[in-house]
Amino acid sequence: MKRLFAASSLFYCLGIILVSFTRTSFWLMFGLGVIIFVISCLSFINNFVFVSSVFFLALILGALSLKNSYMQHKCHISNFVNYDDAIYSLSGFVDSDPEIKDKQISFVFRTQEVQVNNFKWPCCGKY
Repeated sequence: MKRLFAASSLFYCLGIILVSFTRTSFWLMFGLGVIIFVISCLSFINNFVFVSSVFFLALILGALSLKNSYMQHKCHISNFVNYDDAIYSLSGFVDSDPEIKDKQISFVFRTQEVQVNNFKWPCCGKY
């Protein structure tokens, strides 16, 4: 049992590494994970197929955990700000202590609303 857990952990880490080098979608990986989960449930009697599918499921779960960390909410500020010549007005609050470095002050700003050309949208995220 300890070997199965150790090998599954290794496959989980391998899934994180492999998906960082590929451009696959989250939903494709999720669908593949569901299929492998069903195969592992149906092949519980056959030990080799079950163990193999558990390893592949750990690989897919590692890949999904990294893909999920990259996903942002629909209202995230990065979906509204395009860094073009438009003037943006942000509403929110300062979410960190100001840091003074080389005569510059920086802080984390948590946005609640963005306005562009008299259009306002509620938004979220740190900027």
